[in-house]
Amino acid sequence: MRLMQTSILLITAGLALGLSGCSRARNSSVTPAQVKVLNYDLHLTPDFVNSGLTGCCVLTVENRSGKPLPYIPLLLYRALFVDRSRDENGRKLRFRQGVSSFRDWGEYQANAIQVYPSRPLAPGESATIQLDYHGWLMGYAETGMRYIRDRVQEDFTILRPDCLVYPSVGVPEWAANRSAGLQWFDYTLRVTVPPEYTVANGGREVERIAGVGGVTWAFRNIRRAWRMDAAISRYRVLRKGNSRVYYFPEDEAGARRVMQAMNDALGRYSGWFGPLEDFRGFAVIEIPEGWGSQADVTSIIQTAAAFRNPDNLHQVYHEISHQWNVEAIDPLPSRLESEGMATYLQYRLLEEIGGRKGALEKGVRHCLERFRRQCGDNPAAADVPMADYGSHKLTGLSYTKGMVFFALLNRFMGDDAFGAAVGSFYRRYHRDGATLEQFTDHFQSNSPRDLRGLFRDWIYESRSSRWILNGEGWKELKNRYEEA
Repeated sequence: MRLMQTSILLITAGLALGLSGCSRARNSSVTPAQVKVLNYDLHLTPDFVNSGLTGCCVLTVENRSGKPLPYIPLLLYRALFVDRSRDENGRKLRFRQGVSSFRDWGEYQANAIQVYPSRPLAPGESATIQLDYHGWLMGYAETGMRYIRDRVQEDFTILRPDCLVYPSVGVPEWAANRSAGLQWFDYTLRVTVPPEYTVANGGREVERIAGVGGVTWAFRNIRRAWRMDAAISRYRVLRKGNSRVYYFPEDEAGARRVMQAMNDALGRYSGWFGPLEDFRGFAVIEIPEGWGSQADVTSIIQTAAAFRNPDNLHQVYHEISHQWNVEAIDPLPSRLESEGMATYLQYRLLEEIGGRKGALEKGVRHCLERFRRQCGDNPAAADVPMADYGSHKLTGLSYTKGMVFFALLNRFMGDDAFGAAVGSFYRRYHRDGATLEQFTDHFQSNSPRDLRGLFRDWIYESRSSRWILNGEGWKELKNRYEEA
């Protein structure tokens, strides 16, 4: 009871700070696009007894704008509060913080922080900032993101940026943060837990140190990353070459299936698209059902369904395909190039590797029906071209209509030309990212057939949505693009 009272008092104090600091955050002259994160050194310690969390985050940022920056804007979870801020020499830095609702997403609240370097950060200059903080995690289900159930609890804990568990460059405005694009950085992640727990991360494990406070697991990124995740449980680990599978003890048979599916998918995609550059390992991390599967550059956070039911291995095929994705650098990406292609490939591999005859065509029919239902729930979506899904907050449609588009694109180009185009696009752009226009230009220049009509109908205009809503199925849509 005393802990709960203390929690309520602290959260109330944070809300009061948010009310006093809200106007400052909203009148901010520093935008997320002006700040680049170069490096994180993060140490997290969950408190399983009191369901709390303490963190020490040292981050190096760079001014990527053309003017001096008076402060660095950061976001933390709404119940995580900064205790102190220091520079690389240990000198105290002034900071402000306050819980604020996002102006374009009222249910979404975060602790908006402004850290003031000892002097304004000049254009191109970098600075290192240390933030010590503490608090609690209670998820973000109230925002509609029901998969973010993140808590510090004994059976399973996940610490990830979806719940703003570490300071991220941002302001309380969803569109402004999205338009700044992903931050790509190097990291060292340390997590201290009791000795009976295993910490799972997609980076390279560099050390494991036992001390009075527990065991500290330390990881470093294998490739430049855009997120850090740590899953904590009584995991077991299956290893094969550079691949690792972290699994719950009761799911060993499923872990072996996942390992096989992961290596089969890597082999098949490598054959189609060419090998990944500088591949030094990959990890699959099991999490409970309902917490949301996700992928970063060297790992998959995979819900238990894929471990417990072979019918769900398509989720592994989906997430592995993201390794060949190129970062979308449009201000508000549609996610067509990533999620549309991954959904198409998951069904293709389900048929070709999983032995499910007709799985691809069944997947197309499923996505067509689902797209019709999505437009039934939101009729205005039918008039939005796929290129504009990001600006209209319709990126979920890229999983359905986008999947059908990629099925047509592959059929239109042929397997060999499609695979070669995906591979050459990855090799050309994976370091710096690409726009949707660069994507379509690249495929047009690498196709044996003219793709401009297909791109017009499916990406840049909305006529294909009307065809689907008028009842056209896979056969009719294919016939529109058959050779004369």
